[in-house]
Amino acid sequence: MKLLLASLVLVLSLQLTKAEERPPNFIVIFCDNLGYGDIEPFGSKIHRTPHLNRMAAEGRKFTHFCVTAGVCTPSRASIITGSYSQRVSMHLNDRDYHVLRPVSPYGLNPDEETIAEALKKHGYATGIIGKWHLGDQPDFLPTRQGFDWFFGVPYSDDMTERIWSQDGSHWPPLPLMENETVIEQLLHNQGAEIAQETMSYLVEQSQRVDSFRNPLVRRQDLPEPLAKQMYWWVSAALRTKILETHSFDPDHLDDVMASAVEAAVHTDDRARNSGTSTTQLAKQLVGQNGCSADLLTRLLRSGEIPLFEQIIEHGAELRRPLVQRLIYEPGGEGLAILCRALGHSAEEFYGLLELCRKAHLNPAEVYPVSRKSPEIVYERIKPQAARLVLDRWRRNPDYLDLL
Repeated sequence: MKLLLASLVLVLSLQLTKAEERPPNFIVIFCDNLGYGDIEPFGSKIHRTPHLNRMAAEGRKFTHFCVTAGVCTPSRASIITGSYSQRVSMHLNDRDYHVLRPVSPYGLNPDEETIAEALKKHGYATGIIGKWHLGDQPDFLPTRQGFDWFFGVPYSDDMTERIWSQDGSHWPPLPLMENETVIEQLLHNQGAEIAQETMSYLVEQSQRVDSFRNPLVRRQDLPEPLAKQMYWWVSAALRTKILETHSFDPDHLDDVMASAVEAAVHTDDRARNSGTSTTQLAKQLVGQNGCSADLLTRLLRSGEIPLFEQIIEHGAELRRPLVQRLIYEPGGEGLAILCRALGHSAEEFYGLLELCRKAHLNPAEVYPVSRKSPEIVYERIKPQAARLVLDRWRRNPDYLDLL
């Protein structure tokens, strides 16, 4: 389950009438399996963590930290109760040893006061997202321990369906839960109201959780954009099955399937903007100059970012989200392929790369311009190969992401 390394996130928001009287809202992020040097503020050269970098720069960074235990259940018991796990009997038991297993009769005693219960006395609304791991039976769930809302899994994501060799107990499939309801049961209930954020997450997870798909597509409240997204995923899965079973040319199959899906869901978003003045100007400039590096450079230097994006959109026949993804990605590899396909020189490419970095939509993310990786991409890919890649990019990006 991709919830920030099976994180425990406590969302605590205060509801008072006078804003000036409100204590601060705060979020506690508690991660499993996160090493000291796994993020950039603590020295990682492998993982890019720009948001954590900003938190470290604008807040306070501690270089020494101790926890009460090195495994899930006892350490979570401590942060939830403020007590050593031994004092709340969550450090060890005869069945599960140090970490609670599925269908365990053990859990955090509801009589213990939790951080959520203490904060609710002061007017806070509380929620938890991610892994709980302090008991999966009803009396032990977060909603019985002071949390107004829970969305996540009751124990570790590797505790999947099996017969446990220790006592022969049957572990069920890993349940995704909202409050005290297993989501799959919720999906089958047409009368149940599901929040937009929850629905979006379930659609995302339906790529790998087969049991989510049928009840999702049958829901009358499934938003149109999410329905279209699922349409593309099914098409991509069908493509894989066809190629595994039959001897079809992949490029021809892509053309046929992309056209069919495009016609079915009516997703030509470029048509919506065809009448705007910026779009008309972009089309006129492309007709006169094409996607010349000189034109693109002048637009970037003058700060005409929307026009710059539309020039590439119409000149290279790519969709806007994909254009933004290619020209603003930190590594510059996509821009290297695009420039190679359009016939721009290496010098022109590096000039555009540097200007795109400066025009990045999120100025808080600052990455040094490193020419080594984009240079390798630019030099190694041949113009003809780059044009073939560009042709692939012209297909629907929702479909391409799954190929």
